Amino acid sequence: MPFYKHNFGNKDFFKMAELLGDIKGKFLISLNDERFIRDTFSKFNIQIVNTKSAQITHLKIKMRKNCLSQTFNGGGKYGMERTKN
Repeated sequence: MPFYKHNFGNKDFFKMAELLGDIKGKFLISLNDERFIRDTFSKFNIQIVNTKSAQITHLKIKMRKNCLSQTFNGGGKYGMERTKN
């Protein structure tokens, strides 16, 4: 059983990157830090940040890395610790 109502496949991420490349405004998207995500969204500014997430089923807080892809340079303004790519 999928965790989300719609689990994205590779084709969905490719299409998302294509659509985001065509928008006139700014965007910020946070995705799991994986090589595939970094490669797919490589034409955008990317920051890797440490975030805290809670597993609802176990109520545990874990540190993990997220990949922020954006059309602007956020410069760490989100209150998250930046890490090297």
